[in-house]
This record gives sequence, C-alpha cells and structure tokens, in this order.
Amino acid sequence: MYIRVKLKCRRIFQTNNILYLLYFTEDRSIITYDLTNRSVVNEKKDAHEKYVTSLSHVKVDGKDIIMSVSCEDNNVKLWDFSNWECILDLKHVNPKGVLRGSCFLKDNDKYYIVTSNSRIPYLYEGFTPEPIKIYDLQGNKVKEIAGSNDDTLFVDVYYADKKKYIVACNDKNVKAYDYEEGKLFKTFIETDLSNYMAIIHREGEVTKLIGSNYDGKVRIWNFNSGELLNTFNVNEDYIYGICLWDNKHLFVGCGKRIKLVDLSNGNALKTLEGHKTLVLSMEK
Repeated sequence: MYIRVKLKCRRIFQTNNILYLLYFTEDRSIITYDLTNRSVVNEKKDAHEKYVTSLSHVKVDGKDIIMSVSCEDNNVKLWDFSNWECILDLKHVNPKGVLRGSCFLKDNDKYYIVTSNSRIPYLYEGFTPEPIKIYDLQGNKVKEIAGSNDDTLFVDVYYADKKKYIVACNDKNVKAYDYEEGKLFKTFIETDLSNYMAIIHREGEVTKLIGSNYDGKVRIWNFNSGELLNTFNVNEDYIYGICLWDNKHLFVGCGKRIKLVDLSNGNALKTLEGHKTLVLSMEK
C-alpha cells in the first residue's frame, strides 16, 4: 500500500482498534487517513492560516485530542478528533519567533502543551527565540523553561525515575531540562552545528540520547552523565529524522534516502530509495 501526497507533517495513532495517519497538505487541510481500511475518512479544510509543522495526539478522559501547530502563524490548536471541532485556539505563542514543534506532557494525570522556541533569521529578520512555554489544555501558560538564546528546532518529553525531562534540540546543542525544577539538567554537545532531532532510549541500566545533526553524523550520549559514547558518520550531508527500530537498529533520514544503521558500529545495513525530496521524519 502506498500513499502519494506532499506532506508537511504527519502523525500516526491508534484508537478503537483503527490505525490512523494524519497529515497536512499544501492547501492547508488536515487529512485523516484510515490505514486499517485504506481510505480517507475526513478532511479538515483551512485548519490553519499557514503551514502546519507539528501534529500530536493524546487521549484525555476517553476523548482523542489532536494538537496542530503552525510555524508561520504561531498558533496552537486543539481538536476533538470525533468531530474535528476546534476546542482551543492559542494564538501568537511566540510573537518574536516561530513555532517549529510541540508535544504533550503528562503531569499528575493532567496533560500540558509544550511548545518549542525558534527563529529562521533569513526569513524572519529581527525575530528572536523565546523560552520553551508550557500551557494547560485551556490555554493558560503555567511555566517557561530555558533562556531566550536557545533556538529550539525539536522538543520532546522523557519520563524516567519519577521525573520528567524536556529534551530540546537547538542550533548549537541538545539540552535536557528538569520539568519540575525548570532548570537545565544536562547539555549534550560535540559540535556547534544544529541538532535536528533526539531520541531517548533505555537499554538495560544505561539511558542513551541519540541525536541527528547537520554534519551527517549520529551521536550517542549517556543521558545521565552527558558522556559521548559514540559518533557515526552516516551521511555526507544533513541528517534529519531518525527512528529507533529496536535495541540494535536505527533508521536515519539521509537527504532523499533512508538508511538502516547498526547501532553497534554505525554501518549502514540497507539503503531505501524512492523519495524525491528530503526525508524529515519517520515513525515506527
């Protein structure tokens, strides 16, 4: 089965034993595709004024909630998946920057919205990044984390040992913040090129952070100590999306190709061809 569309972003999730693919198209529509029955089941037209750069899903009190984020209009919206009613329209989250990503965070059985801070200097002259902001699902800002000097491209949440960490990739390094304390936990850096994405992976007693970088390398750090464990030269140019397959294998977006990499030595075991433009993300 193949789906040929020009995707701006996508999200796969399962509810009621049906697997769905959500994706955003150039005409500003969010499409719901039923992967189980192989059909388009909904098209939410004019979902945002500009391109959507992030889609997320969470189930709250039995209800499927979709979060969409637009990079250019700086708006965050929450949708009731059952009828695509907009239940929150959070406007101009980063008036001095742009929104590149977001995620949900769960704390004491409540969910919160985490938004990244970013800037694109050659497109938005004079804009500066802002702190990572956390909102409740009613749109109230409850916390800010990090200073305004970090240009965050990617943000995610990691839960471990009764603690919550916000992991942010920016234009110089990868940083992990302690959510409760609102303070920096660890900085992961080997080069000052932009870090596009990071995955936290626990293998036995060791928790690892795996990051993709704009220099064509994959780096693996000890998450708790910050020690650099390994560096693999996977591509001659930028690396964007990465996806952990199992404890031994990693899929890596290398330009228009996808490589399956052995995590023990960095060797590419297989190369998948077929995309005509950059592979920005993958999902297992």
